[in-house]
Amino acid sequence: MITPNYIPEAVKRLKLMWAFKGYKPGVLDCIDVSHDSKLMIVDDVEGTCISKREKDAYRCCLCINPNNNEIVVLPLDKRLIKQRVGGMADGAVFDEQKFVFLEFKDQAQGNSDVAISDTYTKASSQLSAALTLFEEKSTSVGVDFRQRVEVNCHIIVSDKFPRASALEQNMMLLFAINNKGIALCFEKEILFNDRVGRSGE
Repeated sequence: MITPNYIPEAVKRLKLMWAFKGYKPGVLDCIDVSHDSKLMIVDDVEGTCISKREKDAYRCCLCINPNNNEIVVLPLDKRLIKQRVGGMADGAVFDEQKFVFLEFKDQAQGNSDVAISDTYTKASSQLSAALTLFEEKSTSVGVDFRQRVEVNCHIIVSDKFPRASALEQNMMLLFAINNKGIALCFEKEILFNDRVGRSGE
């Protein structure tokens, strides 16, 4: 947990406390913060969180943070935004420049083409719901979410899940079309290395 009353710069930049004012628990009660050069993020019973357990490596989202930026992890589905009709992405990880929505399907079996497709379709729907909600909430406090940070969405499956590259390519294209160009990725690694801003991207 973070020090009481401490507000990370990335949270201030997006005015998340005001955007989600009235939510119980509030943003600051949900987040975790790290400056580690590598951190594993998983989705557990209590929500998306940082894990130090080696046994989670096969199912985690690995954040690479070579400049030791302040990284914020925000659980959504089981903490900030509970039981939302239509579902919600599991969580988000972000710094002052990059904001990544995460949907973990690490328990999915994927034992048929139909099962894989269903898993990906549900995950992309939950990510779209989170993206839409954050854009609406940001607009309400005068923040252009997409302009303020580089936004990406990631579906995280375990190492045991059978990958279907053709299906993933189609899902990525469809997601971008339906979400005004926002990228959908199936990579387990996320690189945070931009400390100077978004110029040149």
